[in-house]
Amino acid sequence: MTARHGADEYRREVTSTGIDTEHLVAMGEVAVWAARVERTLAMVITALISTEAATGATMTNGMGYSALSDLGKRLVDQRPENDHPRAICLNLLPRMKEAMAHRNHLLHGHWNQLGEGPVSVTLTRMGGSKERTCSVEQVEQVAYELASVAKRLFLLVLIIDDVLEYDWFPSSTGAGDTW
Repeated sequence: MTARHGADEYRREVTSTGIDTEHLVAMGEVAVWAARVERTLAMVITALISTEAATGATMTNGMGYSALSDLGKRLVDQRPENDHPRAICLNLLPRMKEAMAHRNHLLHGHWNQLGEGPVSVTLTRMGGSKERTCSVEQVEQVAYELASVAKRLFLLVLIIDDVLEYDWFPSSTGAGDTW
C-alpha cells in the first residue's frame, strides 16, 4: 500500500455519507436546478426593473431566493391586470415556492439511511421537525420541477424583453406534488 492509496482510502472514508449513489446524483440535480431557478429569477427581476441589464443586476446582486421572490412578487403586482408577464409570473410563483421548499427539505435536512431501509430526510426548524421518506424518483421529481420552473422563467425573460411572443409560452404546468 502506497501513501497515496492510503490517502485516497482515508478521503473516501471521511467523505462517505452513507447515502446511496442514486440519491446523491439526484440531489446534485436538485442543487444545480435550484441555483438556476435563483439565477433565472434574478434575470426576470432584472427585465422587470429596467431595459438596462446592469441596473437590474445591481439591484439583485447577492439576493437569495426569498428576497428575489418577494421583490419579484412586488414588481409583478405593479403591472397591469391584463399583462401577460404578470399572469405568467403569478402562475409560476406558487409552483416555484413549492419546488424550492422541497429543495430546502432535501438540501438542509438530515439524511437518514441505516442499512437497507428507506431513505428519510428530517428537516428541523423553529416550528419543529418534519421527516419524509424519499425515493430516488421523488428526488428526481423535485429536480424536474425546478428545471421546469427555471426554463419557464427564462421564457418569461424573453417575453418581457419582447424577444418571444406570449402565445408561444407553454400553458400546461406539468406540476405534480410527489410528497
